[in-house]
Amino acid sequence: MALGGLKIRPLALIGGIAVIVATFLNWLQLGSSNGFNVGLPFLWGGWEHGADAPDLGIFTLIIGIAAVLLALLPHTSVAAIRLLGLLAVVIAVVFAVQVILWAGDMGGGISDAFKDGVSVAPYVALGGGVLMLLTRRD
Repeated sequence: MALGGLKIRPLALIGGIAVIVATFLNWLQLGSSNGFNVGLPFLWGGWEHGADAPDLGIFTLIIGIAAVLLALLPHTSVAAIRLLGLLAVVIAVVFAVQVILWAGDMGGGISDAFKDGVSVAPYVALGGGVLMLLTRRD
């Protein structure tokens, strides 16, 4: 869809907005746990959020903003948008796997991880990433 000098890619635009929104939603069902309250080391098994560890929210916010910009700019590589989508999908899936492992460490199972652990943000980030992956070439 073209609008003046802009070439809008709606799937990438919606996907990028979804990833930005996911940054500010709860990732865990443990009180306030938006993307800025979850440390990036959580993705590879670091349960504690240290003061010097980067936040997961910084990366999801950068991915979302970059996707929105690429969705609006003309002559943008669709491969770059798809790469951002892949990153969003990987973050959401690895996050869910870590919550499953965390629940297992506490004596729970997969159902406990999804019922009592994973909140709405990973699903929103996953959906946004999939939309970016579905962006088609012109």
